[in-house]
This record gives sequence, structure tokens and C-alpha cells, in this order.
Amino acid sequence: MAGIGFRLQKLFNAGTYTSLAVGYAYSAIISSGPWMMSMLSLVTIGFFASSPDFLAAAAIDIQQMSVFRITVTYVYAGSLLVGGLFHLGVSRYIADHMYAGRMEQVLPCFMRSAAATLGLGIVTAGLWFAVSGLEPVQAVAGFSMYQGLSLVWLCMVFLSAAKGYDAIVWGFFICNVLGIALAVGGCVYFGLDGLLWGYAIGQMLLACWLSMRIFREFPSYSPESSEVFAALLDKAPLVGVGFLFNLGIWSDKFVVWYSPMGKTIIGWFYCSDNYDTCLFFSYLTVIPAMTLFLIRVETAFYRAYSIYLTAVTAGGDMDAIREGKEKIKKSLNLSASRLAKFQGGLTLALLLAAPLIAPYIGIHIDSIPLLRFSLLAAFLQALLQFLLIFFLYFDWQRHALALATFFVTSNVVLTFITVHYLQEYIGLGYLASIVLSLVFGLVKFNRAMELLEFETFAKQVEKT
Repeated sequence: MAGIGFRLQKLFNAGTYTSLAVGYAYSAIISSGPWMMSMLSLVTIGFFASSPDFLAAAAIDIQQMSVFRITVTYVYAGSLLVGGLFHLGVSRYIADHMYAGRMEQVLPCFMRSAAATLGLGIVTAGLWFAVSGLEPVQAVAGFSMYQGLSLVWLCMVFLSAAKGYDAIVWGFFICNVLGIALAVGGCVYFGLDGLLWGYAIGQMLLACWLSMRIFREFPSYSPESSEVFAALLDKAPLVGVGFLFNLGIWSDKFVVWYSPMGKTIIGWFYCSDNYDTCLFFSYLTVIPAMTLFLIRVETAFYRAYSIYLTAVTAGGDMDAIREGKEKIKKSLNLSASRLAKFQGGLTLALLLAAPLIAPYIGIHIDSIPLLRFSLLAAFLQALLQFLLIFFLYFDWQRHALALATFFVTSNVVLTFITVHYLQEYIGLGYLASIVLSLVFGLVKFNRAMELLEFETFAKQVEKT
């Protein structure tokens, strides 16, 4: 993502308020596009659905609207979990080839990984929707939505190196607006079936648009076999990291949904209204942190990292290598300070304003502690994700795998405890899991940084 971050910085260099507004809007969509735009779409559709006149005209009730929302939620969870098996490994694969100047390998990699992602979706999501309890027309719509979104996630891995960021942003905007219009219109004429299909078509159009952008950005093609799957096996820890970290993000929801605190919507679809609302709202509040990371934090870190890497690979002396390492430390300290001031200040303000926010997002005053736990957890989860990215920059795959494993394990255990024994503190288990995972990760990161020179040269020796 550092590549597109550098290009976005040109918007900020113009120095006008318009360029700043456009730059932050572009950065927000590119860093958080799929889930941010979809949450905003759900809010917009929910706004229409909150009108009694619309519900009467559409011949749809509150229960059916709940089916729509939970279907979208499960589609997001499933597409991230299954897609997570590919994203990090594929990202590393194309980065290696781009670094070596073999751009002709990017398009074959996309075609093969897209085929694998969609094929795995047929097995996993196809089976799930077959037994989901939805009507056949609705199940096919949910499955189509899943396949479209899975391809969107994969496309964003490749488009992080793209030049045409404006086309990506406009594609997100137009396809999501069209999806909303089709969903609302379809709901009026076809009820729940039309609502699901309208939204699914929007996601499928976005997947097609982003795929076309990849063909445009990387038109060269090698007829030779692209050993992407062999590379994934060679980087097996990355496969585990991608799956386990996403499982860590969703595991507390699964524990709550399939507990006495959850409720059945239809078939195998469960939810917990207050818990879901608090967390999904909280995730939207960290969009500023994701934006800052894309345009400031990662780009600044990459510059410092490049100095260190150049000193190592170009035969620099030990003083140059140590100087590069110190620049990395300074960059990380500055980034932590920026994030703490920028996003930390916003989160603190939201924590204080929680009693005022609660009525607007539809939660009872008794759930204010849950909202506060969720806001703080979302902020710290963003920091945990950034830490994981830094692990991967240094190719500390086993450390990253240990962090992801610790995160998912602690989240399941601590959430289970709060759900079954401390229900008045629901949400605290998730928060405690992230705090412990951050401590665990920072300890590992600091120890690895102390041994950075040794590990770097040891890897060079292994390669030779």
C-alpha cells in the first residue's frame, strides 16, 4: 500500500483545501473501501427501511430487513476468512516479482488467484448458502454477493500498486450508489429478493470494474506458468497469518452470536443486536487512522526501511546499517505519536460522548459500557493491524503467525468467559484480548529489532 500512498501524497502537496479534502476522501476509500462503502450502503438502505411508508410500499417487514443485514454481515465474514488464505501470500509474490522487474507475472498471478478464490468460494459459500435456510432465490443472491466481494478483496491487493487511484475511487462510489439504488428499487418491487439481488449486483459490478482496472494497469502477460501456488506453499506462514488474523477479528462475534446472548434470524444466521451495532459503528470511527497510516505512517516508514535495506544490500558498512536501523526506530516512534494524537484524541472524544451517541445508533443506554469497550477496542485493533504489517515488512513471518495465533486464541477464551460468566462486562473480553495481543506483539517486535542486524545477515547466509 505504500506505493499508492506516495501517489496520493501529491494531492496534499497542492496545499489547497480542495486538494486536502479530495486527498483524504481518496485515501479513506482506498484504505478502507470495501467495508466502509458497504457499511455506508447499509446505513443508507436502513434509512429508507426505517420509513413506515417505505416498508408498506415495499411489502417488507423488519424481520426481512434483519435477514438482509445478517446476510451481508456473514458474506463479509466469510469472504475475509476464506480470502485471507490468499491475500498475504499473493501480495508477497507479486511484490517479489515487481521488485525484480518481472511485471509480466502480475496478471497471470491475478488470474490464477482469482480462479482459486472463486473456486474455493463455490465449495465453502456454496455449501453454506445451500443449508442456510434462505429461499433458493435469496441463497443464490447471497452466494453471488459473496463471490463478488471476495473478488473485490483480492483486486485491492493488486491495485495497491496501481497508478490510476482516481478510477478505483470512482468505481467504488458509482458501483455502491448503483447497488443502493438497485437494492431500494428491487425491494419496492420484489421485496427481500430484490433487496438482496440489488445489493449483490452492485458488488459484482464493482468486482468487474476493479478486475478491468487490473488488466489495464498490468497489461503485459507471460505465457509461462506462474508458480503462485508453489510460492504460497513456500510462504505457508503467510497463509496462516491471513486466515488467523481475520478469524481473530471475527471470533468474538461468533462466540457471542452462538451463545445465549445471540438470537436466530433465519436458519444458521445468528446475531446480537447491541453487540453488532456497537462494534460496527466503532469500526467506522477508525477510518481516520487507516487513512493516516496509508498516506503518512507507512510511507514514512518505507523511506526509513529503504535506507536500511539499501545499506544491507549495497554493501554498506556497519555504521550505515546502524544508522538505517535508527531511522526506522525514529519513524516508528513518530508514527506512534501521530496515531496516538490523531486517532487517540478522536476515540477519547467519542468515549466521552458515548451517552449522546447511543440514541442515534439505536442502542439502549444500558449498552453504553459496551459502546465504550468497542470504541477503544477498534482503535487498538487498528494499532495491532499496523504492527502486523511492520512484522511482514521485515519478513518476520513466524512472529506474525505467533501474534495472529495469540490474538484469535485470547479473543475466543476471554469472550467466552465474559459471555458466560460476566455478561454485564460484555465487550471487555474482546478489548482485553487486543490489549494482551498488543503487549505480546510489541515485546516480540522489540526483541526482534534488537537482533535485526543479526537476523538480516543470517538470512543472507541461508540464501547463499
